[in-house]
Amino acid sequence: MSIIRKGKRKIAKKKVMMICIVCFIVGIIVFIGGVVFYNKTIAKTPDEKELPITYGVIVLENLAKGEILKPEQLVSIQLTDAEHRLNTVQLEDAIGGRLRYPVESNTILFPEMIDTGVLVADDLRKHVYHFIEITDALSSGDYVDIRIQFPNGADYIVLSKKRVLACSLYDEVEQTDNSLWIEVSEEEILTLASAVVDAYFNEQAEIYAIQYISQDQEKAIVTYPENDIVHSLIQEDPNVVERAITHMENRVRERVAMEIKEYSDKSRQNTNTEYNNQQSAKEDTVKLENTDYIDNNYVD
Repeated sequence: MSIIRKGKRKIAKKKVMMICIVCFIVGIIVFIGGVVFYNKTIAKTPDEKELPITYGVIVLENLAKGEILKPEQLVSIQLTDAEHRLNTVQLEDAIGGRLRYPVESNTILFPEMIDTGVLVADDLRKHVYHFIEITDALSSGDYVDIRIQFPNGADYIVLSKKRVLACSLYDEVEQTDNSLWIEVSEEEILTLASAVVDAYFNEQAEIYAIQYISQDQEKAIVTYPENDIVHSLIQEDPNVVERAITHMENRVRERVAMEIKEYSDKSRQNTNTEYNNQQSAKEDTVKLENTDYIDNNYVD
Protein backbone atom coordinates (compact mmCIF):
# COMPACT_ATOMS: atom_id res chain seq x y z
CA MET A 1 0.00 0.00 0.00
CA SER A 2 2.86 2.32 0.82
CA ILE A 3 4.39 1.79 -2.61
CA ILE A 4 1.09 2.72 -4.34
CA ARG A 5 0.75 5.80 -2.18
CA LYS A 6 4.29 6.89 -2.95
CA GLY A 7 3.62 6.50 -6.70
CA LYS A 8 0.48 8.58 -6.49
CA ARG A 9 2.31 11.29 -4.60
CA LYS A 10 5.02 11.46 -7.25
CA ILE A 11 2.45 11.74 -10.00
CA ALA A 12 0.62 14.51 -8.09
CA LYS A 13 3.89 16.38 -7.59
CA LYS A 14 4.68 16.14 -11.29
CA LYS A 15 1.23 17.50 -12.18
CA VAL A 16 1.66 20.39 -9.77
CA MET A 17 5.10 21.09 -11.22
CA MET A 18 3.74 21.02 -14.77
CA ILE A 19 0.90 23.37 -13.83
CA CYS A 20 3.32 25.73 -12.15
CA ILE A 21 5.63 25.72 -15.16
CA VAL A 22 2.74 26.38 -17.56
CA CYS A 23 1.43 29.20 -15.37
CA PHE A 24 4.92 30.66 -15.14
CA ILE A 25 5.39 30.57 -18.91
CA VAL A 26 1.94 32.09 -19.49
CA GLY A 27 2.69 34.76 -16.92
CA ILE A 28 5.97 35.61 -18.65
CA ILE A 29 4.21 35.84 -22.02
CA VAL A 30 1.47 38.07 -20.61
CA PHE A 31 4.05 40.23 -18.86
CA ILE A 32 6.17 40.62 -21.98
CA GLY A 33 3.06 41.43 -24.07
CA GLY A 34 1.96 44.01 -21.52
CA VAL A 35 5.39 45.63 -21.51
CA VAL A 36 5.45 45.80 -25.33
CA PHE A 37 1.93 47.27 -25.47
CA TYR A 38 2.77 49.79 -22.77
CA ASN A 39 5.96 50.84 -24.55
CA LYS A 40 4.12 51.32 -27.81
CA THR A 41 1.47 53.42 -26.10
CA ILE A 42 4.06 55.53 -24.33
CA ALA A 43 6.05 55.90 -27.56
CA LYS A 44 3.08 57.59 -29.32
CA THR A 45 2.44 60.18 -26.64
CA PRO A 46 5.79 62.02 -26.87
CA ASP A 47 5.49 62.16 -30.66
CA GLU A 48 2.10 63.79 -30.43
CA LYS A 49 3.30 66.19 -27.79
CA GLU A 50 6.34 67.07 -29.86
CA LEU A 51 4.26 68.05 -32.92
CA PRO A 52 4.71 71.79 -33.63
CA ILE A 53 1.71 74.01 -33.03
CA THR A 54 0.04 74.75 -36.37
CA TYR A 55 -2.17 77.75 -37.07
CA GLY A 56 -4.79 78.30 -39.72
CA VAL A 57 -6.97 81.19 -40.85
CA ILE A 58 -10.74 81.58 -40.71
CA VAL A 59 -12.91 84.39 -42.10
CA LEU A 60 -15.07 86.41 -39.73
CA GLU A 61 -17.84 87.32 -42.18
CA ASN A 62 -19.53 86.16 -45.37
CA LEU A 63 -17.35 87.12 -48.34
CA ALA A 64 -18.08 87.15 -52.06
CA LYS A 65 -16.06 85.61 -54.85
CA GLY A 66 -13.19 87.88 -55.85
CA GLU A 67 -13.11 89.71 -52.52
CA ILE A 68 -9.67 90.96 -51.50
CA LEU A 69 -8.96 89.69 -47.99
CA LYS A 70 -8.32 92.35 -45.33
CA PRO A 71 -6.79 91.89 -41.84
CA GLU A 72 -10.04 92.79 -40.06
CA GLN A 73 -11.87 90.01 -41.94
CA LEU A 74 -9.50 87.25 -40.78
CA VAL A 75 -8.32 85.61 -37.58
CA SER A 76 -5.61 83.03 -36.88
CA ILE A 77 -6.58 79.90 -34.92
CA GLN A 78 -4.69 76.84 -33.63
CA LEU A 79 -5.44 73.70 -35.63
CA THR A 80 -5.85 70.26 -34.05
CA ASP A 81 -7.08 68.25 -37.01
CA ALA A 82 -4.18 66.39 -38.63
CA GLU A 83 -5.67 66.82 -42.08
CA HIS A 84 -5.88 70.60 -41.64
CA ARG A 85 -2.26 70.67 -40.46
CA LEU A 86 -1.11 69.51 -43.88
CA ASN A 87 -3.12 72.09 -45.86
CA THR A 88 -3.05 75.44 -44.14
CA VAL A 89 -2.87 79.11 -45.07
CA GLN A 90 -0.85 81.50 -42.93
CA LEU A 91 -2.39 84.83 -41.93
CA GLU A 92 0.36 86.88 -43.58
CA ASP A 93 -0.13 84.98 -46.85
CA ALA A 94 -3.92 85.29 -46.80
CA ILE A 95 -4.00 89.08 -46.31
CA GLY A 96 -4.21 90.77 -49.72
CA GLY A 97 -5.22 87.54 -51.46
CA ARG A 98 -8.29 87.38 -53.68
CA LEU A 99 -10.99 84.78 -53.05
CA ARG A 100 -11.66 82.33 -55.86
CA TYR A 101 -14.99 81.27 -54.35
CA PRO A 102 -17.60 82.81 -52.02
CA VAL A 103 -17.11 81.75 -48.39
CA GLU A 104 -19.25 81.91 -45.29
CA SER A 105 -18.30 83.17 -41.85
CA ASN A 106 -16.07 80.84 -39.74
CA THR A 107 -14.77 79.00 -42.81
CA ILE A 108 -11.16 77.75 -42.67
CA LEU A 109 -9.16 79.00 -45.64
CA PHE A 110 -7.19 76.56 -47.80
CA PRO A 111 -4.58 77.45 -50.45
CA GLU A 112 -6.84 76.50 -53.36
CA MET A 113 -9.48 78.97 -52.17
CA ILE A 114 -7.41 82.13 -52.67
CA ASP A 115 -5.01 83.71 -55.12
CA THR A 116 -2.19 84.75 -52.81
CA GLY A 117 0.27 87.52 -53.48
CA VAL A 118 -2.28 89.73 -55.28
CA LEU A 119 -1.09 93.24 -54.53
CA VAL A 120 -3.71 95.98 -54.33
CA ALA A 121 -2.60 99.08 -56.21
CA ASP A 122 -2.42 102.25 -54.13
CA ASP A 123 -4.67 104.14 -56.57
CA LEU A 124 -7.35 101.44 -56.75
CA ARG A 125 -10.78 102.70 -55.67
CA LYS A 126 -14.36 101.43 -55.51
CA HIS A 127 -16.54 103.43 -57.86
CA VAL A 128 -20.18 103.30 -58.97
CA TYR A 129 -21.28 104.08 -62.52
CA HIS A 130 -24.87 104.69 -63.56
CA PHE A 131 -24.36 105.14 -67.32
CA ILE A 132 -22.98 101.64 -68.04
CA GLU A 133 -25.74 99.43 -69.39
CA ILE A 134 -26.01 96.00 -67.75
CA THR A 135 -28.34 93.00 -67.90
CA ASP A 136 -30.39 91.27 -65.21
CA ALA A 137 -28.11 88.22 -65.54
CA LEU A 138 -25.23 90.12 -63.93
CA SER A 139 -24.51 89.63 -60.23
CA SER A 140 -21.82 90.38 -57.64
CA GLY A 141 -18.57 88.49 -58.20
CA ASP A 142 -18.95 88.29 -61.98
CA TYR A 143 -16.30 89.69 -64.31
CA VAL A 144 -17.07 92.05 -67.19
CA ASP A 145 -15.49 94.05 -69.97
CA ILE A 146 -16.69 97.65 -70.28
CA ARG A 147 -17.20 98.39 -73.97
CA ILE A 148 -18.28 101.34 -76.12
CA GLN A 149 -20.22 100.93 -79.36
CA PHE A 150 -20.58 103.74 -81.89
CA PRO A 151 -23.41 104.29 -84.42
CA ASN A 152 -21.15 103.12 -87.27
CA GLY A 153 -20.83 99.69 -85.61
CA ALA A 154 -17.33 100.21 -84.23
CA ASP A 155 -17.00 98.50 -80.84
CA TYR A 156 -14.06 98.88 -78.46
CA ILE A 157 -13.02 97.52 -75.06
CA VAL A 158 -12.59 100.41 -72.63
CA LEU A 159 -11.89 98.49 -69.41
CA SER A 160 -10.95 94.83 -69.28
CA LYS A 161 -12.07 92.10 -66.86
CA LYS A 162 -13.43 94.20 -64.02
CA ARG A 163 -14.97 92.40 -61.05
CA VAL A 164 -18.54 93.37 -60.20
CA LEU A 165 -18.75 94.43 -56.57
CA ALA A 166 -22.49 95.14 -56.74
CA CYS A 167 -25.06 96.01 -59.39
CA SER A 168 -28.70 96.92 -59.88
CA LEU A 169 -31.05 97.69 -62.77
CA TYR A 170 -33.13 100.82 -63.21
CA ASP A 171 -36.62 100.22 -61.89
CA GLU A 172 -39.01 103.12 -61.38
CA VAL A 173 -41.40 101.03 -59.30
CA GLU A 174 -38.72 99.58 -57.00
CA GLN A 175 -36.93 102.96 -57.04
CA THR A 176 -33.58 101.44 -57.96
CA ASP A 177 -31.12 103.06 -60.32
CA ASN A 178 -28.93 101.50 -62.99
CA SER A 179 -25.67 101.03 -61.12
CA LEU A 180 -22.43 99.09 -61.44
CA TRP A 181 -19.83 99.05 -58.65
CA ILE A 182 -16.29 98.16 -59.77
CA GLU A 183 -12.69 98.73 -58.70
CA VAL A 184 -10.87 101.23 -60.91
CA SER A 185 -7.42 102.78 -60.98
CA GLU A 186 -6.77 106.43 -61.68
CA GLU A 187 -5.83 105.63 -65.28
CA GLU A 188 -9.04 103.63 -65.75
CA ILE A 189 -11.12 106.48 -64.32
CA LEU A 190 -9.64 108.86 -66.89
CA THR A 191 -10.09 106.37 -69.73
CA LEU A 192 -13.74 105.84 -68.84
CA ALA A 193 -14.22 109.61 -68.55
CA SER A 194 -12.87 109.98 -72.06
CA ALA A 195 -15.20 107.24 -73.31
CA VAL A 196 -18.31 108.81 -71.75
CA VAL A 197 -17.52 112.19 -73.32
CA ASP A 198 -16.94 110.39 -76.62
CA ALA A 199 -20.37 108.75 -76.30
CA TYR A 200 -21.91 112.10 -75.31
CA PHE A 201 -20.97 113.60 -78.68
CA ASN A 202 -22.22 110.51 -80.54
CA GLU A 203 -25.92 110.39 -79.78
CA GLN A 204 -26.44 106.70 -80.59
CA ALA A 205 -23.29 105.48 -78.84
CA GLU A 206 -23.63 103.03 -75.94
CA ILE A 207 -21.35 102.10 -73.06
CA TYR A 208 -22.19 98.62 -71.80
CA ALA A 209 -20.86 95.69 -69.79
CA ILE A 210 -20.39 92.23 -71.29
CA GLN A 211 -19.96 89.28 -68.95
CA TYR A 212 -17.18 86.67 -68.82
CA ILE A 213 -18.30 83.03 -68.72
CA SER A 214 -15.61 82.09 -66.17
CA GLN A 215 -13.22 84.03 -63.97
CA ASP A 216 -10.41 81.78 -65.25
CA GLN A 217 -10.69 83.24 -68.77
CA GLU A 218 -7.83 85.40 -69.97
CA LYS A 219 -8.16 89.14 -69.58
CA ALA A 220 -9.11 90.86 -72.84
CA ILE A 221 -6.86 93.52 -74.39
CA VAL A 222 -8.12 97.11 -74.15
CA THR A 223 -8.80 98.35 -77.68
CA TYR A 224 -10.39 101.76 -77.08
CA PRO A 225 -8.27 104.38 -78.88
CA GLU A 226 -7.57 107.64 -77.06
CA ASN A 227 -9.50 110.41 -78.79
CA ASP A 228 -7.27 113.50 -78.96
CA ILE A 229 -10.23 115.80 -79.60
CA VAL A 230 -12.08 114.47 -76.56
CA HIS A 231 -8.91 114.71 -74.50
CA SER A 232 -8.50 118.36 -75.48
CA LEU A 233 -12.15 119.08 -74.65
CA ILE A 234 -11.74 117.59 -71.17
CA GLN A 235 -8.63 119.69 -70.55
CA GLU A 236 -10.34 122.87 -71.73
CA ASP A 237 -13.58 122.22 -69.85
CA PRO A 238 -13.41 119.60 -67.06
CA ASN A 239 -17.15 120.08 -66.45
CA VAL A 240 -17.83 118.40 -69.80
CA VAL A 241 -17.26 115.05 -68.08
CA GLU A 242 -20.04 115.71 -65.55
CA ARG A 243 -22.38 116.87 -68.32
CA ALA A 244 -21.56 113.78 -70.35
CA ILE A 245 -22.16 111.48 -67.37
CA THR A 246 -25.51 113.11 -66.61
CA HIS A 247 -26.52 112.91 -70.25
CA MET A 248 -25.54 109.25 -70.54
CA GLU A 249 -27.34 108.36 -67.31
CA ASN A 250 -30.52 110.00 -68.63
CA ARG A 251 -30.04 108.18 -71.93
CA VAL A 252 -29.86 104.83 -70.14
CA ARG A 253 -33.00 105.62 -68.11
CA GLU A 254 -34.87 106.66 -71.24
CA ARG A 255 -33.79 103.53 -73.09
CA VAL A 256 -34.79 101.26 -70.21
CA ALA A 257 -38.10 103.10 -69.80
CA MET A 258 -38.76 102.75 -73.52
CA GLU A 259 -37.97 99.02 -73.42
CA ILE A 260 -40.31 98.61 -70.43
CA LYS A 261 -43.05 100.53 -72.28
CA GLU A 262 -42.56 98.45 -75.43
CA TYR A 263 -42.70 95.28 -73.35
CA SER A 264 -45.85 96.47 -71.56
CA ASP A 265 -47.52 97.47 -74.84
CA LYS A 266 -46.62 94.13 -76.38
CA SER A 267 -47.90 92.25 -73.33
CA ARG A 268 -51.11 94.30 -73.37
CA GLN A 269 -51.52 93.66 -77.08
CA ASN A 270 -50.98 89.94 -76.59
CA THR A 271 -53.49 89.95 -73.74
CA ASN A 272 -56.07 91.77 -75.86
CA THR A 273 -55.48 89.41 -78.77
CA GLU A 274 -55.87 86.39 -76.51
CA TYR A 275 -59.05 87.88 -75.01
CA ASN A 276 -60.49 88.62 -78.46
CA ASN A 277 -59.67 85.09 -79.60
CA GLN A 278 -61.41 83.67 -76.52
CA GLN A 279 -64.48 85.86 -77.12
CA SER A 280 -64.56 84.88 -80.77
CA ALA A 281 -64.33 81.21 -79.82
CA LYS A 282 -67.21 81.64 -77.35
CA GLU A 283 -69.36 83.36 -79.98
CA ASP A 284 -68.65 80.57 -82.47
CA THR A 285 -69.65 78.00 -79.86
CA VAL A 286 -72.93 79.83 -79.13
CA LYS A 287 -73.74 80.09 -82.82
CA LEU A 288 -73.04 76.40 -83.28
CA GLU A 289 -75.30 75.49 -80.34
CA ASN A 290 -78.11 77.71 -81.68
CA THR A 291 -77.80 76.16 -85.12
CA ASP A 292 -78.00 72.66 -83.64
CA TYR A 293 -81.11 73.66 -81.69
CA ILE A 294 -82.85 75.04 -84.76
CA ASP A 295 -81.93 71.99 -86.86
CA ASN A 296 -83.25 69.59 -84.22
CA ASN A 297 -86.52 71.48 -83.77
CA TYR A 298 -87.20 72.51 -87.37
CA VAL A 299 -90.69 71.63 -88.59
CA ASP A 300 -91.30 71.53 -92.37
